[in-house]
Amino acid sequence: MSDNRFNFQTTQTVWDSITLEEFEKMIVPRDNENLKASLYQRDTNYIPYFPKALEQELSLFIHTENAFHESMYAKRLILQSRHDFSTYACFAVIDDWKEGHVSRQNMLRFMMRNGYAMSEPELAALFRRLAE
Repeated sequence: MSDNRFNFQTTQTVWDSITLEEFEKMIVPRDNENLKASLYQRDTNYIPYFPKALEQELSLFIHTENAFHESMYAKRLILQSRHDFSTYACFAVIDDWKEGHVSRQNMLRFMMRNGYAMSEPELAALFRRLAE
């Protein structure tokens, strides 16, 4: 029997496993092209060992990512359960110039009106997550 430890092929439903490409989307930074290029230039064919400290960092990353998604799901449920909630109204309040789309500038103004100052990296990360 062959060693399939690094065969990252999806053989079941989307909910049961992920491919290497899907895993990379979660792990590899998308906003830092230099770091991304550096990661892809590393030798991926030879893995002599996986340090325990790195394994722990990876598990913490996955745990944090999962906690974030659970938190966002709970917040969506709270919004959606309000009797005055409407996706159209939410979109319209952010699209304050009535352009038919939410731009970075719309989002910055909306967040500032509500007491949150967003940096450019935070804004880029938000739009990246919204596009997923």
